[in-house]
Amino acid sequence: MRKAAVRLAALLSLFCLLGGHAAAQPNDQRAFVLITEGEVGMTQTVPEEPAFWEYPQLPAGQRRTGGILRLVNHGERTASMSLTEIALPYGNDELLAYLGHVRITVAERERATASAEDIAALLSTAAATEETESSVPAEGNSTEEEPGSGITGEETAGGDSSGEGTSASADPAEPAPADAAGDAVSPEPTVAAADEVPPAEPPAERILYDGAYSHIADEDGLKIEIPNMQPGEVREYTVTLQCDFTFEGDAALLAMPIPWRFSASSSYTVIPERPSFWSDPLMASLLCAAGALLIVIGAAAAVRAVWRKRKRAS
Repeated sequence: MRKAAVRLAALLSLFCLLGGHAAAQPNDQRAFVLITEGEVGMTQTVPEEPAFWEYPQLPAGQRRTGGILRLVNHGERTASMSLTEIALPYGNDELLAYLGHVRITVAERERATASAEDIAALLSTAAATEETESSVPAEGNSTEEEPGSGITGEETAGGDSSGEGTSASADPAEPAPADAAGDAVSPEPTVAAADEVPPAEPPAERILYDGAYSHIADEDGLKIEIPNMQPGEVREYTVTLQCDFTFEGDAALLAMPIPWRFSASSSYTVIPERPSFWSDPLMASLLCAAGALLIVIGAAAAVRAVWRKRKRAS
């Protein structure tokens, strides 16, 4: 009896773990960061978990926006960055067929909305979170998520995603306040502050790829190459996914990671020290020879002068 209870508890724990994993949704943003200091350089991706475009699982008719990919040169030198691979599942025919129903749009923003310092702060926060999680024992999460509520960003399934049509509580309206005489007092009109700043308009975008996800790695697919990124420069790209209505199947059962891999390099120029005039061995040899020649000439002149003097005396 005790063994059966232990097995049942283990199965329940496994189901809870799998359910929590399935409810978790990929991130909306991801950054590929190059960090250089002196002659040392390294790359880091934050967060480490894949973004939603690297783990596509949209059902038929749904659309997800709000994806932001950033490439960051958080270093002291000029660098080059490029997209080297999108690892499509060419050996998985079912998933590849699903990706044929998914349309992906990648656009480059004219200017970034985050700075290298913002990304550095995210890196520090992620490192601090890792240290905290490693020092604190894991506890079960009792928060339950409603089905379909995990996807952030905009989703449409043939209707409006603004949430209209949801039922609201039918509470009776509160009566207007009255003054001492019993007359109703109308609420004072609200006046907008004169110094309110209107929200900034999103930067202009240039579409780099707009087509089927299954062809994004083709010869005429997505190309991201930045030859000269200045120190502190950030490049920003928006990503949108949409699954058409013709797809029949369960995308969640087909989903698997599709990594996007980037490479980065930076040049470190070393200016050699100019050699000293006296440190050149050839110059030293020439100088020694010239000095010896001068000594010989001087000795010959002295001998000749003595010889002439004796000749005159005789």
